[in-house]
Amino acid sequence: MLPNTIQVVAIPERCYRCGGVTRGIVGVLAPRSTGTVFREFDEVAESLANVLNPEVLRVGGIGPIKPRRSRTRGLYVSNGCVHCDAILGSFPLWERLNEVLSEGFQLHDFALSVRIGDPARQ
Repeated sequence: MLPNTIQVVAIPERCYRCGGVTRGIVGVLAPRSTGTVFREFDEVAESLANVLNPEVLRVGGIGPIKPRRSRTRGLYVSNGCVHCDAILGSFPLWERLNEVLSEGFQLHDFALSVRIGDPARQ
């Protein structure tokens, strides 16, 4: 892994609002001395919002990570569509992840290296 990067696991999904293909982050692959460990998006969402530049995410087909309001969860940090910024809920993304894993894909198949740092300085 390159310095100042993080491995995000981003699942392709069709946006319910605009119909465009976007990617939603479902978690990160964190390095450990014994390999890597998967951390779910909801565990690291606020930290990701603080260190990932929205423009860098956009280039990877990932919408902004920011606080949004949903009817079921209220205000929480969530993924958004790269095209229209519609909320990509954690539960539907989690269902999609389980679907692709059951088809034989692995987390590493959806991992992208993304630069980290203060978004205001990138």
